[in-house]
Amino acid sequence: MARTETWNTYKKHPDEQEYMADTEHAANVDPTREELHDLSKACSRLWELDINRLVPGKDFEIECGRGTKVYREEDMAAGNLFTWLSNSVLRRPTYSTFCSLLDNYNPDEGYREVVTSEEKHEEAAFMEEISRTAKFPDSEIQVLSIQFEWNGTLKSVSTVLVGVSPEFEIALYTLCFFGGEEDNHVQLGPYFVNIKCYRLGRDEIGSAFPVAEY
Repeated sequence: MARTETWNTYKKHPDEQEYMADTEHAANVDPTREELHDLSKACSRLWELDINRLVPGKDFEIECGRGTKVYREEDMAAGNLFTWLSNSVLRRPTYSTFCSLLDNYNPDEGYREVVTSEEKHEEAAFMEEISRTAKFPDSEIQVLSIQFEWNGTLKSVSTVLVGVSPEFEIALYTLCFFGGEEDNHVQLGPYFVNIKCYRLGRDEIGSAFPVAEY
């Protein structure tokens, strides 16, 4: 089955969308004075609040293979990065609503997006789900720098936060975009990363992504 077909198996009509029952909507989480004045401390607080992240060995397993250099283009890994993913993961509400969005966008630059009413409903369902909050998370997470090919294009080196929840990444990039600059050097748990934010004009996100700092 093609990857997009696999994602589509988790699509639900907006009227059938199921929301998490074990969380409180818009729970009261007040930032401290330090967090309001220090972007890194605010990002660390978001990290602590991510209850919905995945646990290595319980929810997924990865195989990093051999290390490689930035200038080398050959694949140094014998198999896939993810060797196993629990079927229950993509049925979690924020993960399933996120998967519904993955075939909604044109990856090619220079083309106007055509947004259907169904896609608008899927976006609304995702935003509704990630606005819910919960308790405190497991501490296990991994930051990886990888080289990979996507849609026929080789991505030189990219950093991925393995196991974090969709709602955490949305909150992290939104905070850094509106509260930071193009380069935002922050600490997430034990990891130091630079959250790069590129703008389209003054108030639109071109792209936002992490860069590992070792």
